[in-house]
Amino acid sequence: MLDRALAGIAERPQITYETQSGTTLLGLVEAGLGVAAVPAMATPAPNEIGMTLRGHDPRLAW
Repeated sequence: MLDRALAGIAERPQITYETQSGTTLLGLVEAGLGVAAVPAMATPAPNEIGMTLRGHDPRLAW
């Protein structure tokens, strides 16, 4: 999904970790190892975590 969204962008981010586990993914972000794109329904409540959640631009074509 992310690969398709970034297909037309000349300067792509360096992807170091990929995981199918949402818990692992959010743990990596919380540890300061990068950013993640996850569905809204897979994110914990903002007051339960030590990270910033941002919505995506709905104009992005997934």
